[in-house]
Amino acid sequence: MLAVLLLAGLTRTSPLAIPIEYWQILSLHVGLPGIHLGSLFPGSPAIGILLATAMTIAAAAALIIWYRRSVVMLRGSRWLEVFSDDHLLSALFLWTLLVAYHRAYDSFIAILFFALVVYGLNSRHAWQLSERGRKAVAIFTVLAYIPLSLPARGITFFAQAIPSESLLHWLDFQGGLLTLTLLALLAAILWLLYKISFREKPNI
Repeated sequence: MLAVLLLAGLTRTSPLAIPIEYWQILSLHVGLPGIHLGSLFPGSPAIGILLATAMTIAAAAALIIWYRRSVVMLRGSRWLEVFSDDHLLSALFLWTLLVAYHRAYDSFIAILFFALVVYGLNSRHAWQLSERGRKAVAIFTVLAYIPLSLPARGITFFAQAIPSESLLHWLDFQGGLLTLTLLALLAAILWLLYKISFREKPNI
């Protein structure tokens, strides 16, 4: 609300007009190619909006349940608070990529997820995971990194050896694959949030 008021003051625009205009922009971009949920159904923007809404409600419900369960346990442990905040920030970044128009190059902010997983796996006291669970998280993270590291327009390097329409097909495929990967990352970070070990970090 403060940001809207500040923007309204800087642009001499009605504070009520700003969210309406943002919604109009969002609606126009729903069906455009990208890595947001709406891009999976370019011919049906309404389906994309419904998907984004459903995902938002599900993620919010998971966070509310987690908060009600953990608020007492987090109190008094600065390390647990910071570690939990890192999960929430990563989830927020991934959610942002999925609900609004973004292109493949915006997915670089998913690096926070990978940094968090590397840190968590290096600390055996971060999550309540069995050894098998830790290996599963590691394998999932490596597999999830592959779609995020594939080239986008870099495939034009091979343009002379492949049909001209192949680039468009590749970009569509890559966008859909990235969208599903980001959705999986969001589910994973919410699950890891539940698996946080509510024990004070030992002095290592």
